[in-house]
Amino acid sequence: MMPRIAVLCLCLAAAVWADSGPLAWPLIFLGVFACSMAHTRKIRWLTLIILLTCMARFVVAEWQGRSVDIDPALHGHVVVLPVTLDSLPKRIETTEVWTVRVALPDLPSRMTLTVNEGLGSVRLGSCLRIRARLHVISDHGNPHQFDHRLWRRLEGIGARAVLVSPSYIRSCAAHAPSLRWRIIGRFSDALESGGISQRAAALILALTTGERVGVDRDTRRLLRQSGVAHLLAISGLHIGLVSGVVFALVRLIVLPGGIGGQDAAWFAAVFTALFFVWLSGAGLPATRALTMVVAIAIATWLRWPIRLSTQLAIAVFVTLVLWPKAVVGVSFALSFSAVASLAVYFHVLSSSGSERSGLFRKAVTAQLLLSGALMPVSGLWFGESSLAAPWLNLVLVPFFSFIVIPLTLIAVLMTLLPGEVHGPVLASTAWLIDRVIDALQGVSQGPDWLQPFVGFSSVVALVLTAMLSIGLLGRAVPGRTLLLLGGVAICRWQPAVLPFGCAAVTTLDVGHGTAIHLSLGDANVLYDTGPSWRSGGSAAEQVIGPYLRGESVETLTAVIVSHSDIDHSGGVAVLRDRFLVRHWVDTDARFGARCMAGQRWHINGVMLQVVWPVAAINRSLLTDNDRSCVLRLTVGRQRVLFTGDIERHAERQILAMGETPTEFLTVPHHGSKTSSSEDFVAATGAREAWVSNALLGRWRMPAAEVAERWQQSSVALRDTGRSGAIRARFCVGKLPISSGFRDAKTTGDLW
Repeated sequence: MMPRIAVLCLCLAAAVWADSGPLAWPLIFLGVFACSMAHTRKIRWLTLIILLTCMARFVVAEWQGRSVDIDPALHGHVVVLPVTLDSLPKRIETTEVWTVRVALPDLPSRMTLTVNEGLGSVRLGSCLRIRARLHVISDHGNPHQFDHRLWRRLEGIGARAVLVSPSYIRSCAAHAPSLRWRIIGRFSDALESGGISQRAAALILALTTGERVGVDRDTRRLLRQSGVAHLLAISGLHIGLVSGVVFALVRLIVLPGGIGGQDAAWFAAVFTALFFVWLSGAGLPATRALTMVVAIAIATWLRWPIRLSTQLAIAVFVTLVLWPKAVVGVSFALSFSAVASLAVYFHVLSSSGSERSGLFRKAVTAQLLLSGALMPVSGLWFGESSLAAPWLNLVLVPFFSFIVIPLTLIAVLMTLLPGEVHGPVLASTAWLIDRVIDALQGVSQGPDWLQPFVGFSSVVALVLTAMLSIGLLGRAVPGRTLLLLGGVAICRWQPAVLPFGCAAVTTLDVGHGTAIHLSLGDANVLYDTGPSWRSGGSAAEQVIGPYLRGESVETLTAVIVSHSDIDHSGGVAVLRDRFLVRHWVDTDARFGARCMAGQRWHINGVMLQVVWPVAAINRSLLTDNDRSCVLRLTVGRQRVLFTGDIERHAERQILAMGETPTEFLTVPHHGSKTSSSEDFVAATGAREAWVSNALLGRWRMPAAEVAERWQQSSVALRDTGRSGAIRARFCVGKLPISSGFRDAKTTGDLW
């Protein structure tokens, strides 16, 4: 088995090598160690050849991947585009968002297309000529957040286009949608007219075709928190089990003409896997499963013995040669960690002589180990884990693989027949899926121990699952006692807390809006809650929540809302619902206590003080922006000023009060022309100023003259649109340090 492990580890190390991520060097070391353990020189040469092949392929792909995004010089330009509709639309009220393919040499091959009033009866796979405005996609860069930029690079999506002339839409000459798109379109129509729930229809479409745009946000969150989100994807496990069912059924039939039953069964299994992979768009898990099914079929036909570890090595090699960048995605980690855990389990069974143990016991143990392998990946990527996940997967994986998936495939084939013969099958499948979702909702409302763990609690849950998995494997695991003792030690470990007299300030990248986290020892304060968006969702849901969970923050000492503008208060409802907030403070007393100059709090050896607005001023004479709650953090002799959206009038008042000197501050009103007056900028004497903005956003902030004004005053200007989240650490008696999240990819400071 060791030569196969060498091949596997070296392929992983080679593919991660160019990404320079945190797992690169450990994987390279593991691969070299496994290679040194190979028994023959031939195997060592083979692993070396594979290593060099994967490295060369990945470097070429990395070089090509740098040109995925659109040229920023084209941002805002209106162009005529020939596009092919490449996915079903995501609908938000009357707006549709499509993924399209573009066949122009100087533009990305794939884009998203936003259509405000929809495209009407246009069919999936159609080719259109449209007039659209091009936009650079501004991805948020924050710790503990889903890496949307990485996802786009893996999908090849490099720009966002917005339709500007609906009347100009033309059909491409002599173009017909592919057979796959025609089948998906017909199946989608059958789901819409089948009288089933929209939730079930979206999940059925996702399970059969990989099109997940119709699955609503609440259902996605429920599946993720329950630890069964992998069921939503076209799972390699599903394809493998469905192919196995077809193999077993055909194997029972003795075909005439001298064709062996086993060969015919393998042919049917491979054909089933091919059809499923083709229909689902050949995603990574599906392709991996197809590779393994084909490898087994060829080996069986040639009468060659082939182990699961060898199949896995072949699948890894094929995947990395064809899609080398897939190694940095969550799909790769989920898919191969699941199969690797099964390979280890069966190796332990064979080496310990336990092959004859009961089938039910082996199935239960394998499923629990599978969940144990998926939980760390899910916890690292999504920041959540659930102890209910292994038991839910124990029931739902075979249920979906043996019942739901076959029914959906039968329904797809039946929609190709005339009439409504598919109706009963779709209705039955939808009823089963609705009952599963209802059961998951019941679990989500159950006891606390069934709820998803977040932050450090997620780490504890992962360790407990790993310990359970080790215990199930039995004595055949080398160093089992040492691993169990290490697990206990990890469970007793606690995350580090800032020492007394220190504070960490993180200005999150939420686009055009503000959300700043102040970590003050055991206390956590949030200044502003980020924007909510007209298209649905909010920064609190997509950025602030995952960030706080990743930082092991479950209780906020205070939330201070500078003023009522939606880009500062858009996340209030989400934070109220999902976090325990001890104190609310805002300038108009809408959510809690009124923000007023003179309020101060001493926490962990530092001081928070409200600077503006003062009690004596008539607030009705102030604009909404000038009523912003201005906060100052004092750490020893170091000061940080949080200015909200104040404009020149409030700046003059604060200047007259002598409250402007500071070392660090947020640029007022995101760098608008109505703020950052010459006197205010000069009076701050700041070393560094932070702008919370969107890259190439609608308002193009900070304004050029404002940025120049700060820079002429020798102030280092950082903005979240380019640097991502900005973190600074202050300690009494020490020099402050600061770093942007995207800058930290090279410096590594603070993150």
